[in-house]
Amino acid sequence: MTEEIYRKNLRKRHRKCRIFRSICMSGVIMSAAFLAFFFFDIISRSIPAFTQTEIKYSIDYEAAKAAATPGDKATEYGDAAYAIPEDIYFADVFSRQLVWDIENVLKDHFHHGKPLPSSTEEQWILANTDVDQYIKNDVKGKLTDERIAVIEKLKTDGKIRTVGTWSIFTKSDSSYPEIAGIKGAAIGSLWILLITTLISVPIGVMSALYLEEFAPRNKLSSFIEININNLAAIPSIIFGLLGLLLFLNLMGLTRSSPLVGGLTLGIMMLPVMIISTRASLRSVPTSIREAALSVGATKWQTIQHHILPLAIPGILTGTILSLARAIGETAPLLMVGLNSFVPEVPEGVTSRSSALPTLIFQWAGSSERGFVERTAAAIIILLVILISMNAIAVWMRHKFERRW
Repeated sequence: MTEEIYRKNLRKRHRKCRIFRSICMSGVIMSAAFLAFFFFDIISRSIPAFTQTEIKYSIDYEAAKAAATPGDKATEYGDAAYAIPEDIYFADVFSRQLVWDIENVLKDHFHHGKPLPSSTEEQWILANTDVDQYIKNDVKGKLTDERIAVIEKLKTDGKIRTVGTWSIFTKSDSSYPEIAGIKGAAIGSLWILLITTLISVPIGVMSALYLEEFAPRNKLSSFIEININNLAAIPSIIFGLLGLLLFLNLMGLTRSSPLVGGLTLGIMMLPVMIISTRASLRSVPTSIREAALSVGATKWQTIQHHILPLAIPGILTGTILSLARAIGETAPLLMVGLNSFVPEVPEGVTSRSSALPTLIFQWAGSSERGFVERTAAAIIILLVILISMNAIAVWMRHKFERRW
């Protein structure tokens, strides 16, 4: 009887263990499923951003030249509408880029004497976003029946095609989705990352060295340590408000510049850098400090020749992870004006600029359907950057980490 009760209780315990294990496993499966769905949805939406619709057509530059009146400033470069026959122009199937290209050709002709291209030579011209969405996704959008009829005729004549493109990497922001890209925002993010690194890394490492190696263990140092930990947990938008007050209102720095964004993120990353650096310094065994001091080395010599070299792998790992977090921050950059529409590539840290996270924020809020795929593509690019930086940090940790 006792053995039967024992076996019954044992089966009950094993059953509870299996149930608990199944519940835990279901959590892992659900997390993986949500992650897979997220990546599948974003990637599937981003693929069309790497293709573009083109229309084969011959531009009549002579007609555009005849319509142009170079003496009038308002039409100095010609009215590109006259370069396109009415049956296509009224349907508005070409990208706005075509108008600018014709204007530039006429400008070079009138002011620099360059000959006009052959009017009979056909070329593939970028279509606008309405036509692009209709061809790739069968979405009518704002297209009228009249426009659709023209598009179908062009399809029948074999004058519309969809080709791969990397223009999203080579063009900057634009109000026209078909010619919008991340180039300006990506370069702005690099400038911001550079300023953030120059601010947070040296100050963070030096602060951590003082607190860990030189500061006396008293109430003041404990108070500072507690507040550093609290600052690391403050919402990032608070640092954005600090940057708005300090760098824009008080110091009068250029709004929407990488300098302001980098300074703001640099201050935000300081607590994280100090905490990660102190953790790396603490990982160095106390025996190494004592051995160096026992043979007559000064405190600075001990730090310079023993502690820092052994702690550098951990410091580098913490730095990369901190910068990976910084490059994906949006709220602080919005507060200091980096959500402005800036179609130019920033030439320096004081130029007006945007950043990848804020560009994604802008595109996600746009009413133009063409920005949906551009937003997804920009998210994928940002995720690739973040995953790469984290992968480098993990590799460095496994490569250089020492176990004591």
